[in-house]
Amino acid sequence: MAQFHTADWWSTEIARMLQEQIPEDLHLDYKEQRSLFPPGRGGGGIDKQKRAEDISKDVSSFLNSDGGVLVYGVPESTNPDDTGGSPVPGGADVGFLQRQIDKETIENLITSNIQPKPSPDLFQVVEVPYESDERLIFIVEVAAGFGNVWQAKDKRYYRRAQFKSEPMEHYEINMVRDRHLGPDLSLVFGFNHRWETNISESDCFSCQGQEIRIHVGIQNGANDPAESALIELGIFPANWEARRTIRGGQIPIGLLPESFETVGLRTVHSGVRRNLQVVWNQLWWNGSNTRLAGRYGPIFRTEAPLPVAEVPMVGVPIEVYSSFRHDAFLCWRLQAPGMEPRKGGVWLSVGYPGPLSDPSLICEDEEWEMV
Repeated sequence: MAQFHTADWWSTEIARMLQEQIPEDLHLDYKEQRSLFPPGRGGGGIDKQKRAEDISKDVSSFLNSDGGVLVYGVPESTNPDDTGGSPVPGGADVGFLQRQIDKETIENLITSNIQPKPSPDLFQVVEVPYESDERLIFIVEVAAGFGNVWQAKDKRYYRRAQFKSEPMEHYEINMVRDRHLGPDLSLVFGFNHRWETNISESDCFSCQGQEIRIHVGIQNGANDPAESALIELGIFPANWEARRTIRGGQIPIGLLPESFETVGLRTVHSGVRRNLQVVWNQLWWNGSNTRLAGRYGPIFRTEAPLPVAEVPMVGVPIEVYSSFRHDAFLCWRLQAPGMEPRKGGVWLSVGYPGPLSDPSLICEDEEWEMV
């Protein structure tokens, strides 16, 4: 999330910028008062349609680039020769009179004219008093957007170039759409390396009496690789004997893959089923983990999951004649540098048209050990 500045910080900074004649650049743009006025107001403004198009173009160009700051109420100098052509703040008519325009109007102009609508963590509008509170300057801080491309009111896409907003080429749109802040990891489960999450009735006959193994994999949906990751896996097996062992406060022997370290038992609050006690395990995906000898490497973007472990369903015999349904519940948490922690759960079924997912999974211990 972008770290925006406070109004007090901007009050000092704006005074410095005006005094030192800080020029515009890729991350800074000055805007005169009339750019926010409709016609017939404040000494003449611009057409409402053009006002909406202009502010949406300016804000979206920063979103599609590297972020930046729009300073409304500060006109540009008409003679920026000393800066090599870069506009500087100039003119005596600085700031808005009280009640000429307000912060909420500017916020509404931004959110109602850009698609998709920018969320509050992507921009903020700050009201800064100027000249003993008689006038106001409005600061619009814009973060660099990730995972989307933002469209202006005129249905075009813009980027920040030189000292203005320029239309984007097709390849630039694709580049912005694909960029991501950090890795985008997720866990994948299946009964084989094809990552199928259910076994058909016919497969059950061929598997009669065999051990069913759950394959656990990890995927990265972003271009940024993950050098390390913390994978946490909770297992509630289909084997009734193992279930009784867990309910008695013990961990079943032979349930866990060797690559994981057993942490203990955790109570999981599931939105689909009643509360369950699961065997909780941790795996550090990094070069210092000796359990991953010969398998560790940075997790790059890939369509095929990278195998992490295989978990036995504790040798469940498939009773195909009476009932061929057997479930295993796996809950997980995942964390990596530069990525928000994630968690979830999944039911994997044998001989039943599944799977059932449980996105409302909550574990009793929500502490995260940062990687």
